[in-house]
Amino acid sequence: YQHPNPQNTSHHKLWSDYKGKDLETRKAHCVILHSRPMRRETCRYFIKDGHCKDVECTYQHHLHVSKSLGDLGKPQHWTPIPKKGGKKPVPVKPGTEEYKKIALLVTSTVEHHDTPYGRTPSGQICKTFEVTGIDRVQNNVLWKRYSFHKKRLRSKYPNGALKKSQGSVFMNKNPMRTTLLDPEINEYLLFHGTSEAINDILIQNGFDERVSSVNGMFGAGIYFAENSSKSNQYIPCPKCGGGSYFQNKCTCSPPNNEQEYKILLCRVLLGDMHICLQYDQKTYRGSDNARPVRRAPLKTGTTETYDSIMAEKTGVAGAVTNLKFREVIIYERDSAYVEYIITYK
Repeated sequence: YQHPNPQNTSHHKLWSDYKGKDLETRKAHCVILHSRPMRRETCRYFIKDGHCKDVECTYQHHLHVSKSLGDLGKPQHWTPIPKKGGKKPVPVKPGTEEYKKIALLVTSTVEHHDTPYGRTPSGQICKTFEVTGIDRVQNNVLWKRYSFHKKRLRSKYPNGALKKSQGSVFMNKNPMRTTLLDPEINEYLLFHGTSEAINDILIQNGFDERVSSVNGMFGAGIYFAENSSKSNQYIPCPKCGGGSYFQNKCTCSPPNNEQEYKILLCRVLLGDMHICLQYDQKTYRGSDNARPVRRAPLKTGTTETYDSIMAEKTGVAGAVTNLKFREVIIYERDSAYVEYIITYK
């Protein structure tokens, strides 16, 4: 937080101030804020049950990002994480409400895609998916990065400032098929499809816009979908590597229609969305190969960019985008967190 009096040499928050309060309302801020902004010090904060932990941080211009257990603590539905490791996905038990809700989100967003991609191994167009397993990703490091970015958006758009934004108003009239988790900052659950090898990287290290292809319709961003079947088109066969966008046809012989695939369900922070209704390649992809698009468009009359793009499918609200299904694009890695790995046929 920004200290109200930068000349103060210290600012104390004692654990006793919060003793007896529940975890959600208990604030655990740093103990000391130094007056020397460029000095690197060790900041001490308190966490659950009164235990302490040392954290290094840089005091630059007296700005310190504090830890609030209400935002950065792990979600309540997570299972205990071992002290060593903690990055291994945790199976969600079939039959539980959590399992049923996620499985329904996958099967209820399947649409007809008349393309050569994402078909059954025998070449048929998919009509539905059968969920055979769900794993929850409990990566503390990535969750904290995501949570800090979430807090930054809340600070950027306080007191429901986004509710009257063009993007939020449009989405209220044309809601997403997936879950809206937080309308204050437009946090959604969205699908992402890629190979199993890339899945493993995303689970361990998170998304990285630096390695995104510059040849996408909206430049070098990270792409998501509200339809599981759209993301399915980008998931290659785990055995031969074919059958998806950017790949050759599946060459497995004989074709195995019992083959299982994996799709990711992610939390995505969209913030102030730019709604694309008229696609223009120069604007969204760029015309100079030496300077491809790597961020959302500028807000009209400002030097500030939007936080994300929601590209509408052609025909909705007069959109002409050459898209049959919506695409959502972000340009910051910490704007998304992989929460579930869903295995399906």
